Amino acid sequence: DGQLIGFSADTAFAKLEEDMEYVVRHPASGDIYFTKRDRHGDSWLYRCTHYGQTEERVKMLRIGGGLLNRGMVVEHPTFSADGSVMVFSSVEQKGGNYNLWYAYLDGEEWGKPQKLGSRINTRGDEVSPTIYGDFLLYASDGNGEDAGIMTLYATRLFSHSAGGKREIGRQAVQRLLYPVNTRTSDDFDMTVDTIAGCTYWVSRRRAPEADSMLFAMANRPEGIMIWGHVKDKGGRPLAGAMVTALQESQPSCTTTTDKEGLYRIYLLSDRHYDL
Repeated sequence: DGQLIGFSADTAFAKLEEDMEYVVRHPASGDIYFTKRDRHGDSWLYRCTHYGQTEERVKMLRIGGGLLNRGMVVEHPTFSADGSVMVFSSVEQKGGNYNLWYAYLDGEEWGKPQKLGSRINTRGDEVSPTIYGDFLLYASDGNGEDAGIMTLYATRLFSHSAGGKREIGRQAVQRLLYPVNTRTSDDFDMTVDTIAGCTYWVSRRRAPEADSMLFAMANRPEGIMIWGHVKDKGGRPLAGAMVTALQESQPSCTTTTDKEGLYRIYLLSDRHYDL
């Protein structure tokens, strides 16, 4: 009935270090991958494998190969459905911006990481990647009119060249609509439930000092996005204007205009609204 039940502890896994940060399961091998910071504050990637006749024991391995040879920190790893591609967030130098990278699994080792293209990476930060089906979802604060505000985006992960080779990060990027994104969203961390098809994310919506909260959005009926501009009496763009869609005289959704006076509102297609 929509409730999560039957939680149990993985007692073997619990015997490992307690300072793990982000944990994800590899879809092909079933191994657990997690990130952990060293004494310098750098985040490194580890793989945890169960073994033994009853798999009551686990061994922890720091990921080597192309990733460590480059000396890259790894944050928020996520895997394609077949487990052959990993996407993660990394910063190239101290004090720099986070961008998204990917690596191919070559046998038992991860190959040399490559940077996702300029369609995805900006001069801002790109963080919290999640692969869901064919799509890569991530948060960025360096994209166009949303610069400075952490906003969620989606793009198809793979494209196919004429030779049939899969290319990564070449497709158009789409800004996710209201109510996932608002003009006051901040501090995203995101993952996707791949069983129920729900999107979960963490956000501080009211102010940077506000508590983080968990949000979820299930599959929803078809809708449309409307947009327009608000101007003052002199015909100049009006920033910060509140635009509300009313349903039976009650507010249904509200947004504010950006510096160009532009607003966007997502509405369900089988309802009547007053704007």
